[in-house]
Amino acid sequence: MNACKPRLSIIVLNYNGARWLDRCVDSLRGQTILGRFELLLADNRSTDGSDLQARRLMDDFPGGCFIDNGGNLGFCEGNNRPAATAVGEWLLFLNNDTWLEPDCLAKLLQGAEASGAEAAMPLVMDYADDTFQSLGIRGLDP
Repeated sequence: MNACKPRLSIIVLNYNGARWLDRCVDSLRGQTILGRFELLLADNRSTDGSDLQARRLMDDFPGGCFIDNGGNLGFCEGNNRPAATAVGEWLLFLNNDTWLEPDCLAKLLQGAEASGAEAAMPLVMDYADDTFQSLGIRGLDP
């Protein structure tokens, strides 16, 4: 990553995600804006070896950092701890069992900034059959 502040900080919380973690990180490595975001991959004391897998994945990831949370802090604190060290203008909390299309982050940032939004999220497709998942609402605005 260049010496400039990244536009985006991505926080991935891992807990026993060995079967998904490679695909998640590989999709981040394939982003069209690689090098313009930081990746904070935190582990909540995994017992399936994915903590070591996460360390290895961050070894050569541009702007990547492994964070050992030191225990299972649960979902909120497990994400909040790395978020407190993030330096990006935007935060993206990404589950370890997800992957992104190569232009996802570029389009998400472009759309959020163009609209003046304070929060945004990409469309989410079902893992099994690529159907869109319902958010249960039509957006964040009232």
